[in-house]
This record gives sequence, structure tokens and C-alpha cells, in this order.
Amino acid sequence: MKRSAQTALLSQKFVNSLKPTDTEYAVYDSLAPGFGIRVFPSGVKSFIFVTTLYARAIRRTIGRFPDLTVDQARVIVQKWRGEIAQGIDPEPLRLPSTTEPVLQDALDLWFEYIDRHKVPVSRRSDRAYASRLPAAWKTRPLRAIRQNDVQKWFYEFTDQHGPSAGNHAFRFLRAVFNYARKNGLCDHNPCVGIRMNAETSRARFATPDEIKRLNEALENEIDYRFRALFPLALLTGLRCGALVRLRWEQIRLHDRIMEVENTKAKKPEHRKMLLPISPQAAAILEQMPSRGTSEFVFPSERGNVHISSWKKAWERIISRAGISDLRVHDLRRTVGSWMVAKGKPTPVVMSALGHTTLTAAQIYQRANLTTIGDAFREHGEAVAQAGLSVMPEPSAEQIRARFERQSLAIRRGIKERKPGARGRRGGGRRKEAARHGQVE
Repeated sequence: MKRSAQTALLSQKFVNSLKPTDTEYAVYDSLAPGFGIRVFPSGVKSFIFVTTLYARAIRRTIGRFPDLTVDQARVIVQKWRGEIAQGIDPEPLRLPSTTEPVLQDALDLWFEYIDRHKVPVSRRSDRAYASRLPAAWKTRPLRAIRQNDVQKWFYEFTDQHGPSAGNHAFRFLRAVFNYARKNGLCDHNPCVGIRMNAETSRARFATPDEIKRLNEALENEIDYRFRALFPLALLTGLRCGALVRLRWEQIRLHDRIMEVENTKAKKPEHRKMLLPISPQAAAILEQMPSRGTSEFVFPSERGNVHISSWKKAWERIISRAGISDLRVHDLRRTVGSWMVAKGKPTPVVMSALGHTTLTAAQIYQRANLTTIGDAFREHGEAVAQAGLSVMPEPSAEQIRARFERQSLAIRRGIKERKPGARGRRGGGRRKEAARHGQVE
């Protein structure tokens, strides 16, 4: 059927208002010759560019609306017209045809899948990895993403974020392509044949001497939240992400029990776990200033939310303790290592740390709360014996000394920065004055 065409000033509002009809039609821009929008009966709208080169008609599809805005399409048309003025066909510069699946289509399909089947922490991770993919890939057809493209991106990502993060990002992209192929969006996976980074399993855990030094450093920490967060991580084996999200309604101190969300569990029945509270952990929780004043155990200063970052505090504390190469997650590993060293059976340690993989569930029987409670009590006693005491409130002298150290650091920072900038300007004025003989 013959297409109809008209002319109008294309704008975002105007293009958005165009309605599909029984036949395909195009509307050309009154400002840029050859630039237009094509509307299909299906409702799809695509920007087009029509011109001539060497007496030959050229028709190019620019991209789909609203993936491209009117202004973005105008910029592309302007660039193409410059190429044509030099006698160059803009064929190599055109964007991929939107009639075939692009990477963004595969990502959208994958997001629909993980929203139904994956836990929240996995969904957040996958979306974070998707945001770090090259922007140009999002509109590129799946068939046009080659193995060498993926390998180059994988190497660059690894250089920036490390081998482990590189492998996680690579697994995400491989899963996206596998799922796209399973659903008929493509017939290949460019990740096939690429070797991932070699990883060694980390076996670092805190020694009794390091726990003693950590305790001394924590006593000089003025922020009660971090003064309690890291000892609780060592006493409960919980990830810091799970600890900071704790609400007081999840904690029953009189029963020495807390209900924790296991963000790593894949099965819904495993995402809530009851965890016994050792006497040492209960003593810390009872002293928390947030008890009775906030919904969260570790409230943020920004309002009724929990703290979301602890990396700088941890680096500050272990630096003060003179400890190197000890990560926050190593505290969780320490709990498991010490329980095993005390002779606790594997099922007890797995239940205490919330490990609920399918293989483990088939092999081991769940330990009951009494057994896990005994394990945590003995672990708490071992930690206390190693030198970790219940975190006291800092004394007035400690607060004053901490404040003076921070004030001195701030003054030094200002002193180091400002005179440098002024000195450069002042030096310029002194040189200028010297040239005029005005310097003594």
C-alpha cells in the first residue's frame, strides 16, 4: 500500500502525539530536509533520513523513538549531511536497524526473569553490572557483538575492578546471552570460549592477637554504630549488610533470639532465619543508644534509614590497630573457622552462618536452635578470652582527644591546600612586582 507523507516541525511532544493508522506513514521535518519520522501500524516509530548522493537516492533508518530523542536524531542527521557533502555515503555511520533484537532487548528479558526468580541482592547486582556495560552495546544488534568485543571489555573491567569482580560481571553477561538464545533472540553467545580469571579462595581470618588489637582500636572509635557493628559481626557471623538492616522489632533480647533476613538464600523458605544471640552480643545490643529511639539498630544521620557504608570506618579502625589485609567479611570467616576449631559439626556451622545450598540440604540435617545457641555461646566466650570486650562508651578524655585530632587534621588540610593556591597567585604578583622594581 502506498505510503503517505506530510511535513511538520518535529518535536518531542509532536512525535509522541503521532498515532498509528492502518497504513504506514511518514512525517518530515520542516527545518532539516530529509529528516523524518516513520510510523508503522504496530505503533513503532523510527527516525529516517532521505537524501541523494551522486544522483542516487539514499534512505537510512536512524533509530527508534523514544530510544532516541528528536534532538539526538537531529545531531546524527547533521553529521550525516556533512559526510554526504564530502561525497561519503553515511552507510557505515548509521545506527543498527531496530527491527532485530539489540542487547537492551536481551537485558529487559533477563530483568523480567530475575525479578521473578532471583533474590533482591542478586537483582541489584545484575542491574549494577548492566549499567557498567558499554553504552554503545545497548543499541547494537546481538549478532553484532562479537567475542573479541566481549574479551576486550572483560579485560578492561578486570583491570579496573579486580579478577573476582571481572568474573562476576562476565558470568552475568554470559547468562544474559544464554537466556536470549533460549528465547530465540539470538543464535550465538559471544562469551563462549573466553577464559575467566584465575581465582584463589580466600582463607584469611582474624587471629586472637589481631582481635585484641582490634578491641583497643575500637575503644577509641567515637561513633557507637561502628564501635558495635564490627564486634557484632565477629560474634554473630552475619554479613555487615544484614546487620545494618536490622530493626529492633527483629530482636528479642529477653529470648536471646533475632530473626535475620538471609539475602543470599535462593529458596523463599530459607530467606528468614532465627539466630541465637550470645551473652556477649546481647550485652552490646543492650547498650546501643538507638534502642528505643530508632526503628533501626544502626540508624543513619540522614533520617529514618539505616547506615549504608562502613568501608571507611573499617579502614580507619584496622589502620589504628596496625592490622593489614583484614577485610570485614573475614570476620564472618573467623566465626566459622573458630567454631570448626572448637569441634562443632559441619551442619551446626552451616546453619549458624546461613549456608543453605541445595547440596548441603540434601546431605546434612538442620541443627536445632539449642545446638546453634551453644555454639555461639562458646564462640562468644572464645572471642572474649581473645581480648574483645563489650564495647564501652568512650570516656570524656577519649572524646576530647578524638575531637582534637580531627580538628588538627582539618586545620592541617586547610593549611596545606589554601596557601598553595594563594602562593601560586602571590608568587605571580611578586614576580610581576619584581619586574617593576617594587620588591625590597
